[in-house]
Amino acid sequence: LNLSRNKIKEMGTKTLSESLKSNSTLTKLDLSENKIGDTEAASLCELFKKNTTLTELNLSGNRIGDTGATSLSESL
Repeated sequence: LNLSRNKIKEMGTKTLSESLKSNSTLTKLDLSENKIGDTEAASLCELFKKNTTLTELNLSGNRIGDTGATSLSESL
């Protein structure tokens, strides 16, 4: 699923995470260049804790700092 360059930001990230928690078919997710920061990264962590089919994620070109990166790595 390619959602790059959509300016998803906080509300979109939360909605996406909730929607994909129980998805059992999606394997690739491209969220590059969406202005995702540490807060949005925390929302994505909830997705990764529940979704077991996602194997490829692109978060390049976002605004994720050390805090968000640490949260993401701990949830994977």
